[in-house]
Amino acid sequence: PTFCRYLRRDLRVLKIYKAIDTSGDMRMDLPEFKASMPKMARKLGFAISSNLHAEFSKIDVDGGGLLLYNEFANYLHTILKKEDSSSQAVKSARVSKKNRKVSRSEGVEAKGPPPLRSGPKMRDTLKMT
Repeated sequence: PTFCRYLRRDLRVLKIYKAIDTSGDMRMDLPEFKASMPKMARKLGFAISSNLHAEFSKIDVDGGGLLLYNEFANYLHTILKKEDSSSQAVKSARVSKKNRKVSRSEGVEAKGPPPLRSGPKMRDTLKMT
């Protein structure tokens, strides 16, 4: 499951990068970044600085003036990782709430396997042996 989650995230990052890199040269320049990133941030649900030039410079680790895929991927992975961990927390909270056992005294049937009962057929079987 973990490998598949990472693979899905990598494919998602590559798809986003290719969508922003309109020239298709696998090098994102500042105008491409400025044109696409605010919309992409809203779509993905994360906040981005209003100063896109500063944000671009922060992501451009080598200072080359172009965002290479690995620079953009590292940036986006940190954002998507936070998104994954927060959604995992919500999901685990839902699962624990769903699997919570409620006592009969609370007026709700307890979840889990039903208790073993020996009905008349079971008693008859036990008497025969």
